[in-house]
Amino acid sequence: MKAKKSFTIILRTVFLLFSLYFLLDGFNRWDGYSFYMRFTDFLPELSLAFILWTVIAIILAMSLWVVMYGLFIIIPKSLMPVRLEYITAFFVLGVCAVMLLLFKGQYLSDVRLTNYINLGDGWLMIIGFLMMVGLIWFGRNHAASLLHELDGRISPLVWVFVFLLAGSAVVTIFHNKDYETKSVPGHSPHVAASDKDRPNIILGRRRDAYPVYSMYLQTNSSFAPITNGTIAVREGD
Repeated sequence: MKAKKSFTIILRTVFLLFSLYFLLDGFNRWDGYSFYMRFTDFLPELSLAFILWTVIAIILAMSLWVVMYGLFIIIPKSLMPVRLEYITAFFVLGVCAVMLLLFKGQYLSDVRLTNYINLGDGWLMIIGFLMMVGLIWFGRNHAASLLHELDGRISPLVWVFVFLLAGSAVVTIFHNKDYETKSVPGHSPHVAASDKDRPNIILGRRRDAYPVYSMYLQTNSSFAPITNGTIAVREGD
């Protein structure tokens, strides 16, 4: 297997798994937001979050492939007959396992295997690692064909999410333009307001362009390190 094909498989697998997880989590949150807002108001914020989530997925896929290809070059071929498709299959299985753990932690947090199996989390991870290594080793003669088959199977879904990503970019751009247009102060006659409602014309007042998106980042552990999407605008000029 060539390095370019290996990178394509890793990138498509990570992008597809991240997109499916985001789609499930996003519409699960919409089930709660739908009680007090319209979907057309929620869509721009969901689109922006999907773009950021895709950027994270691409960075992660590139990092994984660099590590994977580095291991392929470092491991002496005379010591261990490791081919690129073996390491690619191992990383694909590893990404799938991590996404399953994320899904379990998000939606099945009350279910713990340690309650049914008298083993700690560390032992379960070691057993899972050994099972992946054994599975790849015993199926090494078919690793390349299975990876090509996987790439062909997921390609239609990958293109669906690519079109959704392009649509998300369009929605985000038009939403930002519409927000900037509404934020420009008009030339209406000056009306005196109370001191409580009067804006600070020196420092300006922060206005949240994506209120639900900010709440989404703050409440979702996957987005917790990212700052919220607020835009500072000056009023009363």
